[in-house]
Formats: sequence, C-alpha cells, structure tokens
Amino acid sequence: KKFGVMCCLVGKRGVGKTSLWEIIARLLGKHCCFEPADAARDVWGDNNDNMRTAFMVRIVEGDKKVFRGHMGKVRNLITDNKIRVRSLYGSATMVKSYARFFLDTDQWDAIPDEEGERRFFILNCNPAMIGNTKYFTELNDATNDDRAIRALYLWLYRRGGVKEQYFGKDIPVGGYANTLKRANREPAEKFLVWLIEQQALTETELELDCDELYEQFKTWREEGHEFERTKASFMSWLSLRKFALPTGCLTD
Repeated sequence: KKFGVMCCLVGKRGVGKTSLWEIIARLLGKHCCFEPADAARDVWGDNNDNMRTAFMVRIVEGDKKVFRGHMGKVRNLITDNKIRVRSLYGSATMVKSYARFFLDTDQWDAIPDEEGERRFFILNCNPAMIGNTKYFTELNDATNDDRAIRALYLWLYRRGGVKEQYFGKDIPVGGYANTLKRANREPAEKFLVWLIEQQALTETELELDCDELYEQFKTWREEGHEFERTKASFMSWLSLRKFALPTGCLTD
C-alpha cells in the first residue's frame, strides 16, 4: 500500500545521501529499486516501462528543471494506485502502481514545496561528516554486512505505530521546510505578508482603498521585490484569487 509521501534529502555533495539510498536498496532488494537516468522520460514520461515493476524509485540530484511543468504528474505518481506505462514504440497501458519515491539534491530550492503541500517530507542533511573517510568506510562496511542489514530490518519491523497512509497533518515540518515554503510563496502572498507585518501588533483589521494599497505595493517593490506594475495590473493581480495566509506565517 502506497503511503503517499516522497522523502526528500537536501544537502551538500558528500553528506551521505547516496549512502542512505544504498541502505534502502539493501533492505528492499536492488531488483525492485529503480534509479532513472532521466526522471522526466523514465518515470512520468513516454518511455517509462521500468515503472511497471518499480517499487522504490530514486530521483537523483533533483533540480528545478526536473519538476518544471510536471508537478501535477509527480504528485499523482506519489499517491495514485495506478500508473500509465509505455515502452519505446509500444502502446500505453494502465497498471497497478506500487512505487515509492526517494529524492536527493544539493540544490536548496529544487523541491517546489509550498503551503498546504502534503506529499513532500523534506530533510536538510547535517554536513558534519563530509570528508570523514573513517565514518563512511565503517558505514559502507555495515551496509554490505547481511547481519547489520537484517538487524536494521528487524528493528524497523518491530517499531509499530506505522500508518498505512500519511497525510499533511502527519508530516513533520522543520525549520528548513518552513523556510522553503516561505521562499516558494507567490509574490502577491509575499506582499500581503509584508503589508501585515508593517502594522502594529494591536491592529486586528486593516482597511485600504485601491490608491493606498497600490502605494504600499510600490514601497514593497522598491525594497527589491517583484517587478513594476501599473495600478490596473496590480489590482487584477490581487483580485484573481483569494488568499488564506497560513497560521503563524507572521511569527515564523
């Protein structure tokens, strides 16, 4: 049963992201672990026949280009129980999907996380062991030791309390993930957060007419945000959607 979350590791090269993947591959069996050369082609693209039997899929060195224009497909892959597969020059078919996803990257903004997103569990890796040859040699030896892998398997198996499926409220959100969510806010939302932060803490309600609101926007833009807009463009930009600012967004 798919649990509906992709584990994402963010960290500098040499931090040990691949080491964790190798442990996962040893636990599950390398025959069911798939490392696509081109995720946009081999996972959610038109030559993805390997996804027919893939159980754990690693998106290696993910970056913005991997996800650009494909986020809808990626979200569906993480949670959907069926997947469309097609071999080169073959016909497409829908099959049962068992795939879980693991992503690692050295780019801080590679993962398009945002407020309300419930499919990404993001961890910022500790760089303390970079360059520690002794540590990684011992870790590699343990990874290749069947006894160590079996002990880890049994420890995980006996943990208990594991749910069949996870949702947004189940996913821990750390300081790094909160920073990433803020960085990925739309410019209009960033402006509104800034506007509220300028008010006194005792204020609970703010009323501005169009001219006053536009003047506030120009002040915000002059601080290095967004690009210049006409008043009409600015009002259309704000009125196209309703904004529900996340709880605690002004105090994070």
